[in-house]
Amino acid sequence: MTDLLPPPAPTEDRPRMDPRFARRWIDARREEGRRRLHFVVVVSAAATVAVLVVGSFFTPLFRVRHLRISVTGPMAAATIQQLSGLSTHSLMIGVHTAAVTTRIDADPWLGQARVARHWPGTVTVSVAVRTPLAAVAYGNQYVEVDPTGRVLAKMADLPLGMPLLQGAGTVPGTGQWLAGSAGPAAAPGAPAGSLVDLGAAADASDVPGPTAAALAVLQSLPASVRAEVATIDAAPGAMSMVMAPPLASGPITVQMGDGSQLQAKVTALSTLVGQADLAGIAGIDLSVPSRPALVGATGRQG
Repeated sequence: MTDLLPPPAPTEDRPRMDPRFARRWIDARREEGRRRLHFVVVVSAAATVAVLVVGSFFTPLFRVRHLRISVTGPMAAATIQQLSGLSTHSLMIGVHTAAVTTRIDADPWLGQARVARHWPGTVTVSVAVRTPLAAVAYGNQYVEVDPTGRVLAKMADLPLGMPLLQGAGTVPGTGQWLAGSAGPAAAPGAPAGSLVDLGAAADASDVPGPTAAALAVLQSLPASVRAEVATIDAAPGAMSMVMAPPLASGPITVQMGDGSQLQAKVTALSTLVGQADLAGIAGIDLSVPSRPALVGATGRQG
C-alpha cells in the first residue's frame, strides 16, 4: 500500500549576507560590549573608592588630632574640654558642632560658644565666661546674675560690693533668665548699648523695661561708682538706687525715673559723684538728666 504523503515544499534560496556587512555588524556588537564592560568597570571602581573614602572617616585616620580652646574669662580650658565631651580620641565625623555648642552653653557661667571642624583633624572651640553684675534675693539666700539677666549661681551671703537688684520679680532656676531682662539672645560680655537702647527717648517705643534698664545702668556705671551702689530698684517708671559715696554724709537715694535716656542719666550721676560736694545730700533726682537736682536732708537744693 502506497502512503499518500504531501510532496516536499520547495526550498527557497535565501540571499546570503555580504561578508563585509557581517564583519561590520560583528565589530559593532563587540564595540558595544566593550563599552558596556568599560562602564561597569568605571562604576564599580568609583563605588569601591567611595566606600573606602567614606569608611576612612570612621577610622583613626580622621580623628581629632588638635583641640584648640579659646576662653574669654577666668575658666580653665580643661574645664571647657570636659564640658564639651571632646578629646583627641574623638572621630572628626562624630563631632556634631551644634550639640557640642549646646552642651557648653548649658553651663550657667558660659555663653557665646563657637565650635568648628577643620579637616582633616582640628576642632576649635571659643567661649566667653559670664561676669556677675548684681545679686537678687532668693528666699533666705541670693543669686548672682550677669548683665543679660542670666542666673549664674546661688549664694548664702551677699558678696561685698555687689549691688542688690530689687523688684525683678520671681527668680527662675540657675541657667535661666530674669523676666524682662535682655535674655538668651544677648551675648555675654557685650556692652550695655548692645543689650538695650541707652539713648531711647521717653516717648520712644524701644524704652527698655525696668529689669533690663536696671542691669544696663549697673553695667554702664564706672566700676568705682558701681562699687558704691548698695541697691537698685527696678520699679516700673520709678527706678532708683541707694548709694554710699565716700564723701557723702550718709546713704543717697538716686531717682532715675523710667528706662529712657539711660546714658545721659549714667553720665550725670558719674559726674556728680566724682565732682559735686555731696555733704548733707540725701538724694539726687535724675528723672530729667539735663537738669539733675540735689535733695538735702531738709529738702530740695536744686
